[in-house]
Amino acid sequence: MDVDAYLLLGLLLLFLAIFPSIFHYGICYLNHNKIHNQFTPDNYPNITLFLPVKNESEVIINKLEEILSMDYDKNLISILIVDSGSTDHTALIASEFLKSKDIDIKWEIKILHAPGKSVAVNFALQNVQDEYLVMMDAEAILDNSALKLLISWFEDKKIGAICGQSLVKNDDINSEYRRKFNIMRSGESAIYGTPIFEGSICAFRMNSIPERKINADINSDDSQLAQIVLKNGYRAIMDPNIIFHEPDFHGKNRKQRQLRRGQGLIRILLKNRNMSFKKDYGWSFANIFYFHIIMPWLLILSLLLISFFGITSLYQKNFDYIDLIQIIIFPMMLLFLSKTFRNFIFGINILVQAQILLLTGKKLNVWDTDAIARHKSNIIREDLQQ
Repeated sequence: MDVDAYLLLGLLLLFLAIFPSIFHYGICYLNHNKIHNQFTPDNYPNITLFLPVKNESEVIINKLEEILSMDYDKNLISILIVDSGSTDHTALIASEFLKSKDIDIKWEIKILHAPGKSVAVNFALQNVQDEYLVMMDAEAILDNSALKLLISWFEDKKIGAICGQSLVKNDDINSEYRRKFNIMRSGESAIYGTPIFEGSICAFRMNSIPERKINADINSDDSQLAQIVLKNGYRAIMDPNIIFHEPDFHGKNRKQRQLRRGQGLIRILLKNRNMSFKKDYGWSFANIFYFHIIMPWLLILSLLLISFFGITSLYQKNFDYIDLIQIIIFPMMLLFLSKTFRNFIFGINILVQAQILLLTGKKLNVWDTDAIARHKSNIIREDLQQ
């Protein structure tokens, strides 16, 4: 193969890697402001508020106080706490706190010894008695209007699931990624629905999940549920007006969290790949499938081919291409000075590593609590209350 053929192939693969996602983002950007909740129910229904926990002793009381202070009739709320084998007495702390409160609210705490958040989710799905299930993460921080905003969406009988949106902070290392993520999910929701969910705050119509079960061997339980809802003929949407605060992650914890999340998404996308051909949401699912599974390999291969072309041309002293090399290589080098581009490359690296680990039999479905993140959550909560 001639050296210039490597360049042409590399540029073609680069176009194929990037253009579909840019096109999808453009469509979502044009629609992301079109999702509006116009419902104000006369009567709100009974709900089960589900908290999956593991070693949450540092944040559990603050979380329960947040729930009890929410603008929702407490007689309509049942709290279900499922503890996945904590070693820091989370269940005991939660129990003592709820017993000390002179408030008429139903609650139950269940301790499971099997690892994995998805096991806790399955317990909740199989035991909930109410028509609506609300799931929250213990470290996520919500406004007191969150429950009403969530549940009011169910006035639309086509809605099977709703999730909130993470507040993007400018000092967050993932800020640009999060902003684009929020735009895409909001745009997909405005058009029909999104297959990727935020588990920090989400709600489900139980009729849209007749299976009452997710695959406990795969994490990303929030997106598993969203895709079940879509397959059952309901919409699954993100409401950008339901905001939650959560701590950011750095260093090793950031990488491990994203590896686990990335591999979980890859596994459920592969499992549900036929959803790419569905009429209403297939376009968004197909793009997400392409981005997470195919695009990373095309991008890496294209960069390798372009780099090989540049190195070979210089080695052979083929100066006919020197201007072309400068046009291609130097801008790529300048891109690495961009925080957004570095985060993008970091994300691609995560997706590739997640697939390699999966191919070698290494599954990351076990749920580990990040103690640093729990501490940061309390700091954020204190700052918001001041």
